[in-house]
Amino acid sequence: MENKREYILDGKNMLDCEYIKGQKYIGEHKNGIKDGHGKFFYVTGAKYDGEFKNDLKHGQGNYLFVTGETYVGEWKDGRQSGEGTWAWPDGIKYIGEWKNGKMWNGTAYDVDGNVTATCFERNWHAIKKETIMENKERSPRKEPKKKKKPK
Repeated sequence: MENKREYILDGKNMLDCEYIKGQKYIGEHKNGIKDGHGKFFYVTGAKYDGEFKNDLKHGQGNYLFVTGETYVGEWKDGRQSGEGTWAWPDGIKYIGEWKNGKMWNGTAYDVDGNVTATCFERNWHAIKKETIMENKERSPRKEPKKKKKPK
């Protein structure tokens, strides 16, 4: 670590440091290790704002990827674990349970909030969208219109 600065803020041990790789951490620590709430800025431009335990993301946290994707939810031992939401920049979302950094049990939604797929123990099941035409075909058929006789 370079440019390390330790201080106390509201009774909590704080650390502000830059890492050799250009990464930066500002937040709580125990003996120089990330522990408690903090913000971590990656050299790629990604950032994490949330809880840490033993130098790993652990507890509630928000991760913003350079692609614009976000994960908001629970972390355990540095991986998404528990309830969380992954959102893509175009508005598509997965909301549900995560296990060891993988989507586990949840639901995927399109930009309008319609369910597009469900996930159960990492097995995905697509939901077929009914189009207006399919709905029309299922409606009761009306009597055909009588053809007009040519004059």
